[in-house]
Amino acid sequence: PGVLIERIDGDVTAIAKTFSHFAVDVLSGVLLLLGIFVIMFFESLVAGWVVLIFALVVAGVLIGTRSFAVAASEDERGVSAQLYGFIEERLAAVDDIRANGAGPFVMRRFTAVMRRWFHRGRRAWLKRSVIWVASIGLFSLGSLVALGTGAFLVFGDVITIGTAYLILNYMNKLEQPIEQITNQMQELQKAAAGLSRLRTLFSKVPLVDRSGTRILPSGALSIELDAVTFAYDEAAAVLEDVSLTFAPGRHIGLLGRTGSGKTTITKLLARFYDPDRGTVQIGGLDLRNVTPESLDARIAFVTQDVQLFDGTIRDNVTFFDPSVPDTRVQSALEEIGLGDWIDGLPEGIHTQVGSSGTGISAGQAQLVAFARAYLEDPGLIILDEPSSRVDPATEVIMANAIDRLIQGRTAVIIAHRLDTVRHVDEIVVLSNGIAVEHDERETLAADPTSAFAAMLATARDGVFIDDEEVRL
Repeated sequence: PGVLIERIDGDVTAIAKTFSHFAVDVLSGVLLLLGIFVIMFFESLVAGWVVLIFALVVAGVLIGTRSFAVAASEDERGVSAQLYGFIEERLAAVDDIRANGAGPFVMRRFTAVMRRWFHRGRRAWLKRSVIWVASIGLFSLGSLVALGTGAFLVFGDVITIGTAYLILNYMNKLEQPIEQITNQMQELQKAAAGLSRLRTLFSKVPLVDRSGTRILPSGALSIELDAVTFAYDEAAAVLEDVSLTFAPGRHIGLLGRTGSGKTTITKLLARFYDPDRGTVQIGGLDLRNVTPESLDARIAFVTQDVQLFDGTIRDNVTFFDPSVPDTRVQSALEEIGLGDWIDGLPEGIHTQVGSSGTGISAGQAQLVAFARAYLEDPGLIILDEPSSRVDPATEVIMANAIDRLIQGRTAVIIAHRLDTVRHVDEIVVLSNGIAVEHDERETLAADPTSAFAAMLATARDGVFIDDEEVRL
């Protein structure tokens, strides 16, 4: 996230800074140069031509070096993005870093990133300073040329000493507008690097084509995965030829070890990605043909990492949508089981919450996320380990909230806790991207040879043990 923010904010700021001054500074510099040329030609043709030729030489040098530091500046912007990305992500994880005593490790990593930023920044600055050094040298040479030209014309009785002084003075005055233009050329190189990086960003093509035109039906939605194979980037397949079918209104528990493909299936159902092979159908429609608006309205995804924003509880439930009536928000919160908590707050649903849920517990934050989903009245609910961050007492409240949330809807639940999937209709057990078991929950629980029964037998404190001894 930090890298993306730096690219959007940092690069755009560099471009804005350049173009907010570029036109004014360059135009004023050009006008001053034209005034100097007119006066020089008026006083002496020889002096005028000398000054003009000198200015053209300087302009040629500036033009020749205008892109000299673009690549280095682009590299500098890239490392700067890495630096701010590093800072942003470590600040977000400061509690985990502190709890695990990882401060020294993070500081060593920070030093390494800072070192790269320093060296790349110094290299870019040195390249950009070539223009400045060249202009200083040229102006020193220009003063000598003006002095020599003035002396030659004075000894030839072509001009007076006063005119010679005028030539020298105006030659020195060339430094101001040309330096002005030079500085803008340096800033322009920064802007060019930013433009190049933004062009790269805009040239990215979404992996998912969201040009579908079909609308998902109302009510609970059916699910069908037909020979689905999927891999992230060029890595090995995470899912391999998975075929599953669920009727509308069924509640499905996805179980398996870490890396078995559970979360990947839910991401395909929410169409964060498209499968490499096979099809994913919801409500009888291939998701590739469904409009984004219909997907957003009919499919709700609640992750284990709940994101709350700096705003009121109402803002967090409605995603800052002022058109949603307070009564609907209050009703959604009460339905999820937060009615008493909301009534006990000083300002009810208008009580302020800090970013990342500051001021409320992890369980309350998860229930607020449930209320978000309930408010949309979707046909498919996807829950990714919804009780992974709560204590046993809160887990009971959450289990009841889940029952209310999924009632009358199709639900897909990833869980490691027994209570989370106690009321599901079907169980799917995944192993290495393959669905090794799929049947009614009661059927699998009663079969002592099933992987699900082995999970139940080896569970401790209501938590499935992710162990090689459990046969998957």
